[in-house]
Amino acid sequence: MAKKTWKKFPHPDKSFAYAGAALEKHWARLHRGDCEPFPDDDAAQDAWRAYHAGDFAKAVEIGLAAGPSGINAANNTATSENRVKQKADLKVTKFGKNDGAVRAAEILTYTVIVDNLGPSWADNAAIKDVLQTSGKFELLTAPRVAIASQWPVRSTSFGSVWYLLDHQLSLRNSPINVQDLGSVDLRKYNVLILPDSGGLERVLSDGTVEKIKRWVQSGGTLIAIGGSAAFATAMILVIISDYGYLTMLFSNKVHYL
Repeated sequence: MAKKTWKKFPHPDKSFAYAGAALEKHWARLHRGDCEPFPDDDAAQDAWRAYHAGDFAKAVEIGLAAGPSGINAANNTATSENRVKQKADLKVTKFGKNDGAVRAAEILTYTVIVDNLGPSWADNAAIKDVLQTSGKFELLTAPRVAIASQWPVRSTSFGSVWYLLDHQLSLRNSPINVQDLGSVDLRKYNVLILPDSGGLERVLSDGTVEKIKRWVQSGGTLIAIGGSAAFATAMILVIISDYGYLTMLFSNKVHYL
């Protein structure tokens, strides 16, 4: 009978060599698919080492010489070409944000992990990922915040608001001298915060008050605290500060910030 000619393994790599105790250490992973028991016979172990290293001719030779304990290594070698195509077992895992929520204009970042559970190679594998969507997105507008400052705004109240936005929320904001509100283009902002104060009526003219009212009616959000809240009751938006929380009442709806 003519001696069988074996094709040389096309992917030689030292990582496929399992010398000594390395074979038993990696055995469960290598044989997760066929559940082959680890052989006690040293010759059978050598046959399997040759098999996993891609030296199939040597695996058959040693396996047949080892007798019953090495016959599986020889048989697996004879079918190894089919196993590459038929026995690869791919596991695909995808994960992203913990809450799973994605909003419009937000960068979506997620991770795809592909594992081959074996027992054979997976050649020319391609993973196609299709993003599922409900077709509904919540369109949000980034807050552009202005904070009134300077007399008669109380510095402690201004400092607390500024620290909350700048250091705790990392939210960009623009301090504006409250006495200059009449000349400021409020269209640059969609949120105006009036910290606690005493006597806003002395620095805000009727024209400035009407300007703020029109800005609120156009969609701007006014937040007032303490004494400034009392001043704001005459406008469209009524805001009350209660126990350190800002409670906003607008169109009979209550929101907590």
